[in-house]
Amino acid sequence: LKGTLVLFMGVICWANALLHRNHFLPNNSYISGLLLSIFAVCTVATSALTPDHLTTVLGSPYYRVGTAALLGFIGIGLVLRKLGGIRLLTWIYLTAAILAVVSVPYDLLRFGSVVNLAGPLLQSDCLAAWLGAGFLIGLSVYRWYPNRRNIIITCQVLLLAALLMTQTRAVIVILSVLCLIYGLQHIRTKRFIIAVLAGLCLIILSLLPFIRIPGTHVNDLAYLDQSVQYRLNLQVAAVKTTAGMPIQGFGPGNLIAVLACSEFTSKDLLDTCVQGHVFDSSHNVFLDRVLEFGWLGGTLFLLL
Repeated sequence: LKGTLVLFMGVICWANALLHRNHFLPNNSYISGLLLSIFAVCTVATSALTPDHLTTVLGSPYYRVGTAALLGFIGIGLVLRKLGGIRLLTWIYLTAAILAVVSVPYDLLRFGSVVNLAGPLLQSDCLAAWLGAGFLIGLSVYRWYPNRRNIIITCQVLLLAALLMTQTRAVIVILSVLCLIYGLQHIRTKRFIIAVLAGLCLIILSLLPFIRIPGTHVNDLAYLDQSVQYRLNLQVAAVKTTAGMPIQGFGPGNLIAVLACSEFTSKDLLDTCVQGHVFDSSHNVFLDRVLEFGWLGGTLFLLL
């Protein structure tokens, strides 16, 4: 049902975008329009050249976004540009806040635990990206709506709490750096802020190795080293598999077949296979796009 709705909305949005090109398509940047057009052509070429056309176009049970849905999302995105920056960002912020509110009861009801909070998105890293983006947008929303600041502060606390519960270290670190940059740009007493933040960072970094948060592995340095090495091994194996179809890629929905256990040599990945698990991602959103659409399509996705 959701896929059908995306396709239906995508067709309508693309029709509007093409009929009213001056309003919807990027008009101040020839390069953006060119990259977008080439990427769209790459998705169509992938659909035509991969062996499993149906899975590539419509997606698979574990990966619902095939090339048709992806093109639909691009069309929807083009039309949403007309909402204006503040209005669009406010809606995105509200969506992130709603995710923060519903994720805890959702995980409790479905999984009986909130460890590695995933919510309706079913993946902790995806939820963390939404929550982190929402928190950053909230810094501006706070200035845009002075009469709603108490509500916005509450939403910010909920977003931050839910983000920490996802235990997604990369998003937490990136958010900390971006918040620091934001503070330096918008707070006048920069030297004082820098001194305070530097002191807090030094204190936190010095204590992290000695503090264990029950039920989490956010500051478990041994686990961190093992986790990073595991993902690097997976991504190295994924890069090697691109040699099979470097131009057109393998198509969305086909990554389980691409990242097959027979392609791995590292012990940690083989141990995962022995446990009966499969890999439907390389743990790298840009490398996944390279696997799906080839090096040209993956590079265009990164540039866009």
